[in-house]
Amino acid sequence: MIAVMSLAACHPQPSEKNDYPQPEHMRVLSAESVGRSFSAGNLIYNGDFSIWHSGALAPENFLPPRDSKISELRRIEPRGGPGRHTADQWWNDSDADASYLNLFHTIAPGIQADRQYTVFIDAISLYDATASISVLALNEQHEAVGVWPELITIQAGDPLRRSYSRTIKVNHNGSLAVMSHTNTNTTYRARINWLEWRLTEAAPDADDVILPTAM
Repeated sequence: MIAVMSLAACHPQPSEKNDYPQPEHMRVLSAESVGRSFSAGNLIYNGDFSIWHSGALAPENFLPPRDSKISELRRIEPRGGPGRHTADQWWNDSDADASYLNLFHTIAPGIQADRQYTVFIDAISLYDATASISVLALNEQHEAVGVWPELITIQAGDPLRRSYSRTIKVNHNGSLAVMSHTNTNTTYRARINWLEWRLTEAAPDADDVILPTAM
């Protein structure tokens, strides 16, 4: 369980229309840059959401939020990411203290102990929304053994594509669960466009590496 509490605040209801800025008005801002990429391949299969079958509740290799009254996921046209689709996530209430099984998440297998990995997230904040990405370490028996709570926090602000990255040190063989959820600054309704989730192995000499919190 990701033990992160959330404070809901009153917020005007946005219209349901896709009132995005035109692509030519978007620009990429590097919000965080930690370490250097050691392996260019994405360890998250379908991390650009290109494979998303018609009628499916989430992209292939991802699971949607379990309670659609709290959070829902929609497949929309690409908004500047590398894939064929964008994952459009809405929140009506906090899910910050929910189990990862109840959140929009994916699991990256084949993680090795004593190695470093970088999590890259490309996202757009709509209606001044903020949300967070947390990572959970699962051992080979699929038990949670470590957590990086709120590893990445999406900045509220103008609806521009922003890129975020953080590097972590893993202590166990197994897998990593990557999940999205609200945080204490999220106001509702909240809306984030996920353009790509990427996980790569980082160089052994990467800087500012974050260790897990034991569970």
